[in-house]
Amino acid sequence: MKKSEIFFDILLIPIDILMIITAFIAAYYLRAGSTALPVAFSEYIKWVLVTIPIWILVFAIAGLYHKHRHFKVSDEIYNIFAACSIGIMITVVIIFMRREFFFSRLIILYAWFLSVFFVLLGRAILEQIQHWLFRYGIGVHKVLIIGGGQVSTTQVLQEIEKNPLLGYKPIGALDEVEKIGIKINGVKVIGRLSDLEEIYKKYKFNDIIQTRSLDSFESLKVINFCRIHRIKYRFKPDLFEIKISHVKPTEIGRIPLIELQDIALEGWGRAIKRFIDLIFSILGLAILSPILIIIAILVKITSKGPIFYRQRRVGLVGKVFDTIKFRSMYVTSSDGSAEKETGPVRAHPDDQRRTPLGKVIRRFSIDELPQLINVLKGEMSIVGPRPERPEFVKNYVKDIPGYESRHRVKPGLTGWAQVNGLRGFTSIEERTRYDVYYIENWSLLIDIKIIFKTFGVVIKGREAY
Repeated sequence: MKKSEIFFDILLIPIDILMIITAFIAAYYLRAGSTALPVAFSEYIKWVLVTIPIWILVFAIAGLYHKHRHFKVSDEIYNIFAACSIGIMITVVIIFMRREFFFSRLIILYAWFLSVFFVLLGRAILEQIQHWLFRYGIGVHKVLIIGGGQVSTTQVLQEIEKNPLLGYKPIGALDEVEKIGIKINGVKVIGRLSDLEEIYKKYKFNDIIQTRSLDSFESLKVINFCRIHRIKYRFKPDLFEIKISHVKPTEIGRIPLIELQDIALEGWGRAIKRFIDLIFSILGLAILSPILIIIAILVKITSKGPIFYRQRRVGLVGKVFDTIKFRSMYVTSSDGSAEKETGPVRAHPDDQRRTPLGKVIRRFSIDELPQLINVLKGEMSIVGPRPERPEFVKNYVKDIPGYESRHRVKPGLTGWAQVNGLRGFTSIEERTRYDVYYIENWSLLIDIKIIFKTFGVVIKGREAY
């Protein structure tokens, strides 16, 4: 999901609040035009404001804050009508639980229909602003077509052309037969499937629509590419039954498509997780600061070298960053590392490079506490797959199917694999399986579960090496 889409999704909340309040105010004065009301406006609006958070919660549960470009207007109207109906019923219950006054039934009826009208109006205005911005390239989705000369390509492109308000802009097509540079169905052939990575670097497209069948290897390559780069992937199916997980039906105009669903950690899930990471990292650094200072002093006085050790690790979408840890090994090179003689190697149970203090702080994972700074900076999360070194990742990607999927989310201080015993010198294949499971099935509940299990693992002192 693009940042502009997230911005407009978030902007829906204050707009809905404004529209709901406007509806209730209009309902009050419509009713007041015919006769005196038994409740003062100030008392009335106070109770309206009390119920607003409940309305927003109902809207969120109804899925009204996770909009898609392909939504049907009829579905939007139905969802808003249903959400407003539930909101007005809850409002009535709350208000009539107070026996000091009562609302006119006519006000409730007015507010019900006006809330539907004003919420739809507010969203329509916002959508028109968004569509206006499309003309200037703001929020536009660049689409790459895989399948050049296919009949289905023509159908998809026709629907995109007939629906400019969708904000899709085809940047080109990949075709294995046609000459590069020629136009097919109005879109230029810009490369082959093997050029996918280079074309992405050049055009930075947001969507891929596949309009021809690929063999299993090619399909897996495209899907993994989309997952790594967080690109929305859809394909136009032939008349066969779709039996793969994490897909859902969608459409552009009248053309049915299949969309690879976002993982739960996209959109609102990502925003919520980031908020929690900020809270945990700030509180963690504040509460643990005395321990951090003591460990820093001990590291400095027990062995020569810097207090902290920075090491390159691979994070979200394959970006490399420096993790910050307390140094736990003897320094053997000018850069502060312990790999002058060995080169990049994984630590092991009998690793002689560890200092006496290092053995203790690594056993209880104290050396990793400075990584709270990485979490605060947004390079890591509290919970996620453990980050690996670039030198190792190159080989893992070649040898372990699906390893790239770990980079769809930020790496974490702790993870599902670690709390299930896969720490230190353990199977990378097994870790990957657990990490992919976590990514595909993320929820706040599983994060909380992992955090609690982490405390147990740390207390037991299972060596991380």
